Parts: sequence; structure tokens; C-alpha cells
Amino acid sequence: MADEPANSTDPQWFRPPTAREHRIGAALFIGFGLFFFLFFLFFSGWFRWVILILAIISIARGARHAIISMHRA
Repeated sequence: MADEPANSTDPQWFRPPTAREHRIGAALFIGFGLFFFLFFLFFSGWFRWVILILAIISIARGARHAIISMHRA
């Protein structure tokens, strides 16, 4: 164990996400957000508002990933 190099010294071990990975994240978050929004349309009661909040948060996070991917490209 003492012979192995520390993983934290490798710059590729904890590298920041690439533009492609941000685009993948954007697609996933926006897709889930739209899915949650469709659930909001079909549910009734108080829980539908929780689902709407999840949809808004997910779409906002997806938009953030999309913006970051455009700046990195």
C-alpha cells in the first residue's frame, strides 16, 4: 500500500466535467423535469405541487448545465 501513488495527486482523478458531460447532464435533467411536469398534469392533491417543484428545480439545473457546456465548448 505504501508503494501506490496517492490518487489525489493525479490531475485526471478529480477533473472537472467536460462540455460533453455537461450536455449529457443537461439532457438528463431537462428530460426528468419534463417527465415530472407531465406527472404534475395527471396527479391531483397536495403532492402534485411537490412534483411541480421537482420539475422546476430539475429544468433549472439542466439549463445551468447547458449554459456551462456552451461556455466550455
